[in-house]
Amino acid sequence: MAAEPIAGYRHITRDPGISGGEPIIAGSRITMRSVVECVRAGDTPESLLEAWAHVTAGQIYSALSYYYDHKEEIDRLIDVSQPDRVLASLGLEAEKVADGAAVVRSKRRST
Repeated sequence: MAAEPIAGYRHITRDPGISGGEPIIAGSRITMRSVVECVRAGDTPESLLEAWAHVTAGQIYSALSYYYDHKEEIDRLIDVSQPDRVLASLGLEAEKVADGAAVVRSKRRST
């Protein structure tokens, strides 16, 4: 089944086989969540165009437009994808052991 553009956003689609059906930039695997997280981290649309050479300015700006029109949905996706949330959902926890390094173990401790 081919992904169809989302009504009102010709550059944005959903495909159940890509990122669990999250909205993505058409013709890519780039999620709206990824675009927003990059912008929040300080990237500009222009720097994203340099990093993602296969994406157009129209697609980047359409992704940002989609975000502002569907902020609650995308913010929720960002929230549940945070590493601590993902680990907790798997019954795991991380312990920082050094800058950029952590040990991940099961929350279930044997008694």
